[in-house]
Amino acid sequence: MVAEGSTGDAIFLLYAGELSVYTHGENGRDIRLAQVQSRGAFFGEIALADPGPRSATVLAESDSVLLKLSLEALETFFGEFADAQVVILRNIARVLAQRLRDSTALVTSIASR
Repeated sequence: MVAEGSTGDAIFLLYAGELSVYTHGENGRDIRLAQVQSRGAFFGEIALADPGPRSATVLAESDSVLLKLSLEALETFFGEFADAQVVILRNIARVLAQRLRDSTALVTSIASR
């Protein structure tokens, strides 16, 4: 489990299983933001730009296998394979942009109720 508010020091890739992403609403209710079940999907990527507190909690909904890449290991990798850094970070930026769009739609939906 990755807990909202904990320090972000790694990115995780899903190899197998199913995960759910939650945040805590002001009223104490958990708000489900996403379901992750595609092999190769990742989370925790915000820590690459901002190693501050995690913005959500991620829980396994079934037996799952995750690959954990520490920020230190990624920095070492990028140092050895500089060309890969641009490709990986561009793809992460695309995913972050889509997640921002999805979050905006969710907030709009909740606010319209």
